[in-house]
Amino acid sequence: MESIKCVVVGDRVGKTSMLIKYTTQVFPTETVPTVFDQFTVNLSVDDKPVTLNLCDSSGSECYDRLRPMIYPRTDVCIICFSLEEQSASFENVQKKWWPEVNNYLPTTTTPIILVGTKQDVRDVQLLPEKIYESQVKGQKLAKDINAVKYMECSALEDIGLAEIFQKCIRVVRQPPSPHVRTKGNSEVLLPNYLRRFYSCCRLI
Repeated sequence: MESIKCVVVGDRVGKTSMLIKYTTQVFPTETVPTVFDQFTVNLSVDDKPVTLNLCDSSGSECYDRLRPMIYPRTDVCIICFSLEEQSASFENVQKKWWPEVNNYLPTTTTPIILVGTKQDVRDVQLLPEKIYESQVKGQKLAKDINAVKYMECSALEDIGLAEIFQKCIRVVRQPPSPHVRTKGNSEVLLPNYLRRFYSCCRLI
């Protein structure tokens, strides 16, 4: 069976909760401290079976010297940031994670997907027009780091998780021509009430 390794990085963004929810369908009710962990799931994407190995690591500076051990033989990388207001994780994508990923992964062959987590929290905190601005910022950041896709999710509400990991598999199977990182577009799943809001806006 085909096997794909996906490394997930980010600092204090709920990536471990995202992986637990996706692989077990249970959202952890307590904070889960992580040093290194691996989650494995067998699934079928486009009628082809695949084993997806999800590698999680701590974003703490204490483990900066150990974290490079997870990168060898990576097929696709997810860089996460939190969509919560006043989260430093957005800036850390360019300050820390993008440079680290480029240092340890082949920049011409390993696709990167940028993921905004905790969409449910952001959507409660902000008005619809501010949510749109948040999405635009995510799209721009994805272009700045040459990610193949920008996506958003909520582990708590189970929004966008399956789509993210299906995309990981598809970009490995069919990397963007000519097999280099290219500037991507966005793929954002909105709650129904926001879909109605934007539908009304387009009609005005």
